[in-house]
Amino acid sequence: MDKLINRISQLGDQLVHCNIKCEGVNNNPDKGIIPRCLHIESHKSEKENGCLVVGINPDRSSDSERQYYLKNGITYHGINDFWNKNKCKNDYYKDVRNFLNCAGYTGVTLWTGIIKCENGIDKHWTSLQTARQCALGFLSRELEIVPEYWPIIAIGRETHKALSYLYPFKSVLGVPHPVSRAFENLFVNGLREQLKPDIQLHLDKFKQEFGTTLWLS
Repeated sequence: MDKLINRISQLGDQLVHCNIKCEGVNNNPDKGIIPRCLHIESHKSEKENGCLVVGINPDRSSDSERQYYLKNGITYHGINDFWNKNKCKNDYYKDVRNFLNCAGYTGVTLWTGIIKCENGIDKHWTSLQTARQCALGFLSRELEIVPEYWPIIAIGRETHKALSYLYPFKSVLGVPHPVSRAFENLFVNGLREQLKPDIQLHLDKFKQEFGTTLWLS
């Protein structure tokens, strides 16, 4: 486990200092706006039901987050520290974490994204070239670090499609974004405490067939 954390940390140190001027992203360390969206969460052993949770890219940072980085330094340690104090309390994290628990993914979790920078002011989403470049520079290297049998949990339809194309030999499970009604429909009575029986059947089949892709809906 320590080896895994150390290797991710080394990559994280490179991430926060990435100065490639990609199209459509906001990356300005002088204002506390930095590449991020890489956090490893440890619950149990490295080999027990680990996974990667992958979104498109991080939300736009708040003023308090930017000030935190400016005050404490632009470091990967600072990103993790801010996550542990703040991000792990937000609804996105709690809802996805709840799904992972219901689905049986209770081991080590790597929270990450295809793109590590937030969107630019005038961009709803970044360019495909930016996504390809960032995935090659970071996400693909993350996949080389974590155990190969870990599945990718792709959050959102667009993320699921992209990762299914990018990594055809990986198990990729697509899950609706937690803000959507489709996410609630995964659970009995929408209470997010137990997966519906038919959803559980699809999930069980997915787990048995390594290298498949499934949109869970």
